Amino acid sequence: MNVFFFKQKTAYEMLRSLVGSEMCIRDRCKDNIHKVFQYMQTSRTQSSSWAGLQSDLGLCHPITSASGVDNAMGAFANVVGFYTMGSYPYPSSYMMMGGTGELPPYPMRVACDGYLTGSFPTTSALLQNFSTAMKIYYNTAAGAPVTCINLEADGNRATQIVDYLWGYLSCTTMVLPSSYNGNLSSGGDMF
Repeated sequence: MNVFFFKQKTAYEMLRSLVGSEMCIRDRCKDNIHKVFQYMQTSRTQSSSWAGLQSDLGLCHPITSASGVDNAMGAFANVVGFYTMGSYPYPSSYMMMGGTGELPPYPMRVACDGYLTGSFPTTSALLQNFSTAMKIYYNTAAGAPVTCINLEADGNRATQIVDYLWGYLSCTTMVLPSSYNGNLSSGGDMF
């Protein structure tokens, strides 16, 4: 790998170079994640689909509004980001936001190869496998297997401090060049 790779590329160029590569996300996995987000996007205005979405994604709390779907999409987009940013060949606690536990080596590979590279007979089956892939992060963050994903949990005290400080830095003193394909709540996705 070119040691100057990150100095020579913008964040968008790095994303385009890494997504789909051996380093981060395999193509079929990327396509399946994209399908999940497309389905969630479509579901946000269909209240009749919220209970099934909550069940298939293994969420602890019911989805009661379109903003609840948006919150789930944002949380899962963050987890995928944590997987790719924490993509090291060894276990790492780097992306645990001050919490305990370690992600496995190449967590995106673990999520993709274990749960998201197949063909799924139904959307429900895809969502359930996606949920299991996301639980790699939530199980690590909790320090024990979780029975459901709690999007309302604040995390531990260290995580709250990291979130507060990151929010302050990113809004006041840092220039963060980043890009993705649109707003999650208006039809875009993280690819």
